[in-house]
Amino acid sequence: MSPSSPAATPSATLDATRDATPAATPARAAPAGGPLAGIRVLDLTSVIMGPLATQLLGDQGADVITVERQGTATSRVMGHGPHPQFSGVSLNLLRNKRNVVLDLQHPAGRDLLLRLAATCDVLVTNLRPGPLARLRLAYADVTAVRPDIVYCRAAGFPSDSDRAAEPAYDDIIQAASGLADASRLVHGEPAFLPTLVADKVTGMFIAQAICAALFHRERTGEGQEIEVPMIDAVSAFTLVEHGAGAIDARNPTAAGYPRILSAARRPHPTKDGWVAIL
Repeated sequence: MSPSSPAATPSATLDATRDATPAATPARAAPAGGPLAGIRVLDLTSVIMGPLATQLLGDQGADVITVERQGTATSRVMGHGPHPQFSGVSLNLLRNKRNVVLDLQHPAGRDLLLRLAATCDVLVTNLRPGPLARLRLAYADVTAVRPDIVYCRAAGFPSDSDRAAEPAYDDIIQAASGLADASRLVHGEPAFLPTLVADKVTGMFIAQAICAALFHRERTGEGQEIEVPMIDAVSAFTLVEHGAGAIDARNPTAAGYPRILSAARRPHPTKDGWVAIL
């Protein structure tokens, strides 16, 4: 699908909107092409977290339609790649997806998005509550055209918290979740892991939650709204081992898993290279 106007040309969306009525419950027979074959996902996400989640769904057979903003999708210019609009990051995250550019602030663009949503089983977004409300693309708006949709909204912080409207990127969540502080316990000062671990962990949480919601819909016919806050996902991830003695709220002791926090837990130099020892 390709754009040419402030929204998109009718021909650009012909294939994606040919079935304007909600799809019937998928057949129980195992489909060819992956366990999610026959599931259509409308991907209204950007950067890493959301695109990774929908990449996982696409790898499992879902038909993923990514809505890009007018201009340039962020991941397309993140780092080096074979073409200015195809960074290595985007070649990874955009695989197994179809793409369309829509101006969601234009009435025709929003109308096309809702026409697409009516044909989809899942909508995923990482837009914050304010922009979603202004665009009139909140859960109630989308269920008006597709009542049984699985609507997943990912954000930095819970919608019922005082930080709900704040933007959040990987470094912010690594710091807020305590992950960066774990480095201080080892090396004496906090540090970020040299990978976008908060985005990627949350992306996997999103994909798992969507699959669980689809399983629930298969059993009951009911869609639902899902919220995945990055801070909750990464805090839970970190506390698996580092909750340690602090997990027991009745009589808490020190957090942190000593073996993981040992300064000796690292590759060690030898005469002919580095060796990992456990």
